[in-house]
Amino acid sequence: MSSTGVEVHGSDLFDEHDQKLMQRIKSQSELNSDASLEERVLERFDRFLAKLESRIEDFEKYFTDSAYKSNQTHYTFFEALKSIKGAVIQNQQRSLHAFGQILDRYYGSLLDEKKEYDSTDMYEKISTGLQFLDEKIDLFEKTFNIPLSPQEHLGKLKEKLYNFDKAVAAGSKRLLHFYELPFQWRENKYIIYGYRFNSGHLSALKSVFQLHNETANIWTHIFGSLLLLYIMLKHYPATEIYARSSFGDKLVTNCFFLASIKCLMSSVVWHTYDCISQLKLRKRFACIDYTGITVLITASIITTEHIALKEFPAAELGFISFSTIAGIVGVLFTWSEFFDKPESRPVRILFFISLSALGVAAFCSSAVLKGLEYSLHLYAPLLKSFVWYLTGVQFYGTLVPERWRNDVIVDKLDICDEAISELEKSDKLDEYLNKTPDETPMRKSWFSMWWVDYVFSSHHIWHIFVLLGVLGHYSAILEMFSLVN
Repeated sequence: MSSTGVEVHGSDLFDEHDQKLMQRIKSQSELNSDASLEERVLERFDRFLAKLESRIEDFEKYFTDSAYKSNQTHYTFFEALKSIKGAVIQNQQRSLHAFGQILDRYYGSLLDEKKEYDSTDMYEKISTGLQFLDEKIDLFEKTFNIPLSPQEHLGKLKEKLYNFDKAVAAGSKRLLHFYELPFQWRENKYIIYGYRFNSGHLSALKSVFQLHNETANIWTHIFGSLLLLYIMLKHYPATEIYARSSFGDKLVTNCFFLASIKCLMSSVVWHTYDCISQLKLRKRFACIDYTGITVLITASIITTEHIALKEFPAAELGFISFSTIAGIVGVLFTWSEFFDKPESRPVRILFFISLSALGVAAFCSSAVLKGLEYSLHLYAPLLKSFVWYLTGVQFYGTLVPERWRNDVIVDKLDICDEAISELEKSDKLDEYLNKTPDETPMRKSWFSMWWVDYVFSSHHIWHIFVLLGVLGHYSAILEMFSLVN
């Protein structure tokens, strides 16, 4: 007898539908020992809790009617959801142990029916229970016509495209194509093949030394970081500029090197772990990448402010302080959920360009204090760096050259919430979920650009130009130091 007065331990208390549903879920279980069961179950657990939090209040309204309480199966289900709400959500005990106890209390006999679980099978048992309750929620909403808000409806459509377990099972054995990825992992619709989808950190880390569609992005910046480390430790200290530089000159220059290496290695971390199957963790890795870019831009601006205004300490301190504050605010902005969305690509480009434009203020001050001709001459070496960065941004923003590939027919559908709603309106959601790449007769031709999945995609080219931009900036500040010293 439960605390609510509902007996929950006999299989006769569960209707035929519950028993069939549980048997089907058990037979379809895709959990296996080849992947990290704990991480996969925790990911599913987080998704279930988010879904329950958004629906539990509506369920409580419907269960105020005594007619529903007279149905033992429905009432047991509702009591289980209330217990999860109280013990797990409200008390913020987001532990599998607390959830497992609730499962045993309300559905223990049903879970153990026809299948024995030992301690090593506990994650599979919890995963089965999660899927069972998840499908029960969907069934209850459908049976009693519980209305959904537009946002909740969109969430359900996304869940339908969240083919997580299928992707993890396939990803543990091979590389995936674009349409096999859960919708939230899809970013560039022009990159079709070579995707990893790993459930664990170790699998992602090992993939650094494997061939896939991020290999070029990872190694471009690993080699770039090693090159910059060599320049910082060997080349720069051997220059005449270094010998004549003050402590402050060396400090801002070495901060620039460290920021550059941080930027490149942050990118390496992101491209290594963008395949991770935990969505929240994946988003954090993306933010690490954006933070690296923000820090590099800020450090680059500070080097020019220091050089241009070193004869005016008060002005220099003011500009460097403002740039530092702007950089910190920028870092906070890059960690927002909105910033990481695929449709926010133009926003990201505009943000980074706007942050870079802060350097114009120091140029204007230099022009007032030292004269326009002098300032133009001083800042001229930076043009080579600007050219590299802006050229790279063009590739990044336009998705060239992969948008010109003709080995497959690329979707016209953009990756955004509106696209999901459009698929549902046109009754093509299920079709899209099972879509495969539509290859053309040009598939094997070099000129079809099938190779952009692996090398010289827009992002790979962007990486190359970022490294050239960093080297160009280093060359420029050496020339600028030679002018002011």
